[in-house]
Amino acid sequence: KIPIVSAAVMIAPMIAPVIGILLMQWSWRYIFYFLAIYGVIVGVSYVMYVPARGSSGQRFSLTGLAHQYKMVMGFRAHGRPVAVYYILLQGCIAGTFLTFLTNASWIYLGHYGVAATALPLFFLIHTGTTFVSNVGLSRLLNHVDARVLLSVGSSIHLLSLSSLLYMQINNQLSLFAFTVLFLPTMIGANFL
Repeated sequence: KIPIVSAAVMIAPMIAPVIGILLMQWSWRYIFYFLAIYGVIVGVSYVMYVPARGSSGQRFSLTGLAHQYKMVMGFRAHGRPVAVYYILLQGCIAGTFLTFLTNASWIYLGHYGVAATALPLFFLIHTGTTFVSNVGLSRLLNHVDARVLLSVGSSIHLLSLSSLLYMQINNQLSLFAFTVLFLPTMIGANFL
């Protein structure tokens, strides 16, 4: 279920640039009006549909939360702290994605000279690939051991990032190469 949840989270970066470009046709202020309306809708939906109690019927407590964190952080497999390793790995992956997301406009518009109206297409390519690979991963998890997927994902991610770095250092990173080589980076990140 976790890949499905993270796939749903990927929808926002996929459609946000499209909405932003459309709203910018009138004024940049419309982006903030849209966000205010969206915030109200999310807040009202949360109050109306999210129960005050969890699925077990128990109320939230900080001591219960602390106990659950202690259990997760203390779990070890073969003497290694699994949760700490996984959290560090996820932090690196999230950093890669957020760095791309933060700099994508400059990469495409400033560095490669892509037209502003084409920017949503590139966001769609990257986040759409991430969404599809997330859904595929949720199906693979039923048939393939998670440790195998972790190894495969790490290899794909590191290989594509290394290729991007090598091509950038040697001034060979064209728009096409960047777009194509960054896709496996995002796919590999989903496996982690």
